[in-house]
Amino acid sequence: MAGYADATEIPGIFLRAMLLLIGGYHADREGGDVFVKAEEAAKSLCRAKRWWAI
Repeated sequence: MAGYADATEIPGIFLRAMLLLIGGYHADREGGDVFVKAEEAAKSLCRAKRWWAI
């Protein structure tokens, strides 16, 4: 699990970022505006944990 022993140990902020990205990629498969906004939102969530980057 990418450095975590169990899926329950993954911080919620990363789970939310993953869901945002997955939803954005699914909604906008052509790489348009929704895609870009989902990436920006996920990056802003991950900035709370400065040691992690997308």
